[in-house]
Amino acid sequence: MKTTKELYGIEPEELSSMLYVDAIKYKIFKSKTLITELQEIHYMDRDDYRINELLKAVEFNKQLLS
Repeated sequence: MKTTKELYGIEPEELSSMLYVDAIKYKIFKSKTLITELQEIHYMDRDDYRINELLKAVEFNKQLLS
């Protein structure tokens, strides 16, 4: 299991002061931002594993919101 820092690039302290719903929305936002940044890298040099993990995290967090 990846830590918040490894997966989203977010320090856990950033989330600790937020409401639960806001923290989930923030993680979705950060995930989408990171996916966009990672996809700008040439496809031979991309970290496809991290992109896939972020896509899974977005879906998981969306399920938590619903």
